[in-house]
Amino acid sequence: MRAPLDPFSKVTNEDSRWDPEWYSWLQDLSTTTTQLQANVVTLQASLAAQQAINTAQQAAITALQNPPPGVSPGLIFISSQVANNSAQLVFTGIDNTYDTYQFHITSLRTSSHNAALWMQMSLDGGATWKNTANIWTWVYAYMGGSAVNLHSSTLEGSSAYFRIGGATSSTWGNSSEVMLYPNRNQNLNAASWRSVDWYDAGGGTYMVIGAGEEASDSTPCNAVRFFFAAGVMVTGRIAMYGLKKS
Repeated sequence: MRAPLDPFSKVTNEDSRWDPEWYSWLQDLSTTTTQLQANVVTLQASLAAQQAINTAQQAAITALQNPPPGVSPGLIFISSQVANNSAQLVFTGIDNTYDTYQFHITSLRTSSHNAALWMQMSLDGGATWKNTANIWTWVYAYMGGSAVNLHSSTLEGSSAYFRIGGATSSTWGNSSEVMLYPNRNQNLNAASWRSVDWYDAGGGTYMVIGAGEEASDSTPCNAVRFFFAAGVMVTGRIAMYGLKKS
């Protein structure tokens, strides 16, 4: 648009007609004003659309944070513990809030080479542990180091625990995912797991897939503990999650 004219100049000439320069400037002003009005309308529409997106996103976040009854948002983080030369890591507060509990074990290292990783359950919040011989029955397959083998509580010679990992090294450690089903499998406490670790004696990485259940007693467990067969947990982390009821 042209620069404004001198406001003291005449709009009309001596014949009372529009001065051509003023007339042209007013036409430019009208065109520019119309374009600005159109731009404002477009901007308002864009802002309204963005506001609708923001509202929908906030509603989705709120729904995830506060799911309605019966709606499952997936895994719910409950707590985590970091090993620091720990004899064991204990998790309590297990109840019927969740159908399934998951334990994610990350780089759990032992001070003793080739020590198996065990898990036990408790019915009294961790005051005592169900470690009577033959209280658990379990089986797992382990693969690695050019070998594929089956192992079980019977072959172990004692079933006072679940053996989650194969022999683990203090250098490489163990990473596992354990599923706990309190009082779910025919009214018995049950678990399943998969694990990866480094086995010094076998000279390689081993993968373990296993499952087991309580041989008797339908009382739901309410605590679990993880510990190595020998040595302490030098470093590593275990996180507990709950799977919301559907």
